[in-house]
Amino acid sequence: MPTGTITRFFKKQGYGYITPDDNDGDYVVTLDEVSAHISTQISEGLRVQFEEDEGAMGLKATNVIVLADQAVELLQV
Repeated sequence: MPTGTITRFFKKQGYGYITPDDNDGDYVVTLDEVSAHISTQISEGLRVQFEEDEGAMGLKATNVIVLADQAVELLQV
C-alpha cells in the first residue's frame, strides 16, 4: 500500500487531499475512509498509508490508516 502525507484537509466539509510519497498526483480522502479512532484528529501533515482507487472525480484514497509512529502520538494527545 502506498504512503503519503495529508496536504490539505477541510474538516467542515469532511474531505481533503493526500500527496503520495512518489508525488504521482493527489488523492481525495473523505472522513468515512479514515480510521474511526483518529478521524477527529486528522490534520494536515499527518503521514498515512492508503489503498488506491478511482473515484468519479479522479484518484481516491480508501482504507486510510495513520502510520505507526504518528498513531502513538495521536493516542497520547
